[in-house]
Amino acid sequence: MTQQICPNCRQANSLDNQFCARCGQSLSPYVLGPRRDTAMTVGSGRLLPGPTMKQVGQAVAVSLVALAAEASVAWLRRRVRQMSAPPPAQTAVVPRPGKSQPKTVVSQRTVQVWQNGRLTGQLVEQSVWQEGEPQ
Repeated sequence: MTQQICPNCRQANSLDNQFCARCGQSLSPYVLGPRRDTAMTVGSGRLLPGPTMKQVGQAVAVSLVALAAEASVAWLRRRVRQMSAPPPAQTAVVPRPGKSQPKTVVSQRTVQVWQNGRLTGQLVEQSVWQEGEPQ
């Protein structure tokens, strides 16, 4: 009597069995399915080759470089705006050469009043602080 041997557990099975009586492994030989191309079809039915891993990697690398360049340009623009903006308040500090010299701090703030797109008033506030000599 002819029997087929299970490739998994080496159990002898009848020729009519499609699966092993012991382990349930398929006894039919492996059949390769039709090859599926990773291609796209165009209007005339011709196939275009699908992207390869190398092409996908190159596309990702180019995207990352473009993103880094865009971030760098945005950072540079922000730095230029910060450098060209006027300081919020003018503060002058007179350095003291020796310990006996007093320290003076002058701060000035300007408030402008605008109505209908025209400057109608201006208020200048100035504060002066002076540190006295040590006693």
